[in-house]
Amino acid sequence: MNLNLGEAAAATERLLGASRRVILAAAGVVVFALGISLLSAHRDLDYIVWASHYVAEGRWNVYQAVYDGPARPFIEGFTYPPLAYLWFGAIVAVGKLFGLYGYAPWLVPQPLTAAEYLLPRLSYVPALLLVAWTARRFWEQFLRKDGEDLGGHAFLAALTSPILLFVGFVFGQFDLLPSAATFLGAYLVATRRPFVGVLALFVGIWLKNFPVVFLVVLLPVLVTEFGWRRALAPLAAGAAVSAAIVAAFWSPGFREGYLAFRNHGYDAIFWDGPVRTTLTEWLLAGLLVASIWMSLFRGLALWQKVALLYAGSVVFLLAPRYWFPQYMAWAAPALVLFVLVALRHRSAFFPLAYAGLNALYLAATFVLFPDNVDTNMFRALAPAVPGLTARLHLEALAGPLWTAIAVLLLALTGFFAADVALDDRPGRRPEPVRPLPPKLQLTAVAVASIALVALYVAAHVANVFAPVAG
Repeated sequence: MNLNLGEAAAATERLLGASRRVILAAAGVVVFALGISLLSAHRDLDYIVWASHYVAEGRWNVYQAVYDGPARPFIEGFTYPPLAYLWFGAIVAVGKLFGLYGYAPWLVPQPLTAAEYLLPRLSYVPALLLVAWTARRFWEQFLRKDGEDLGGHAFLAALTSPILLFVGFVFGQFDLLPSAATFLGAYLVATRRPFVGVLALFVGIWLKNFPVVFLVVLLPVLVTEFGWRRALAPLAAGAAVSAAIVAAFWSPGFREGYLAFRNHGYDAIFWDGPVRTTLTEWLLAGLLVASIWMSLFRGLALWQKVALLYAGSVVFLLAPRYWFPQYMAWAAPALVLFVLVALRHRSAFFPLAYAGLNALYLAATFVLFPDNVDTNMFRALAPAVPGLTARLHLEALAGPLWTAIAVLLLALTGFFAADVALDDRPGRRPEPVRPLPPKLQLTAVAVASIALVALYVAAHVANVFAPVAG
């Protein structure tokens, strides 16, 4: 049989809707992501894999399996929805076929080998590609102007998101999965496919709870755009599946694990006095009011309403709130969307703001969380090495770093809202001092993103091998 490589390459290009150059660049990003993942070994992944091994052994109700066994004190840490444990349980089952995850008796989390850390991260690659594909489709469907062919560049800008690369392939957390489902759901609803779009949001909810915020604020727009029947049908289907999942896992272990979990995050910006009101709740209430307003007035296209509510919900959920590093993966696709919408300004401001925010985030991951991230992330290389924060005495930067991230997130969301709402309406717009072509902006974003992540990893690896004074 003759194999025509030229035809095969052309078929791949047609399938992915990308040029050969973009495909090669994307493959390079994936190899880079998997390569840096071999250097990090955070204990959270040990715990998630250990919790999910019950599924691989045929005990699909992991909550009750732990509750009934000698590891019952660990039940308070089983805080994820059932689908998360089923997902990782399937990964453990696959790994066992290749001789991985062979620990016994698995009464406590075990340190994993490099291959055992790599396998879950391989499962994140499709989600990362899905985020990049969705960003490309947003560009091509709603933002592209005549003669502009930047879909591949939009794809790479999203694929190289420093936040997503860190969360998925350094930190090893699975927030990339529900984040991708939420972004896809927003796109599908924007393209007038509410049923599959809302179900995509439910997939995100079944992995982590946060997409429910977007679903709630989106409801008024769903009803006025599609009518009660088309709006409520996917909600009813998603709610029915959710009820079935809860019924299937309902048990003392489920109640003491997942249902007992409370996120004790606090707003970083708040009013204090006789009555304390947190800023996040006010922001989300305001977003719901905005959704009702958008649903009752004309002048905005459906994609504009969805984009505003999607970006607002994920950013307002995080910007003023004390967070864990993995949560920023929820907002990462929205930040890429900010850059894509702002391309028409031909200004270096937005790529610089995007790079600055990502740089602040990477710094904050180890400055704000020196014990959870800094001294825990690269322990596979040298467990006893002090963290970068301690070595460089960066503890005092924690407050200013978080404040800067919160303010920049909220400011960029404001710029994004104005851009989306105004769209191409005539009016006097600020002109950049030095115009920067959109293609150059996206190329710079992708290159700078990879450089930031590489610098982050290199700094920590250097810290591991640098001699410790005293």
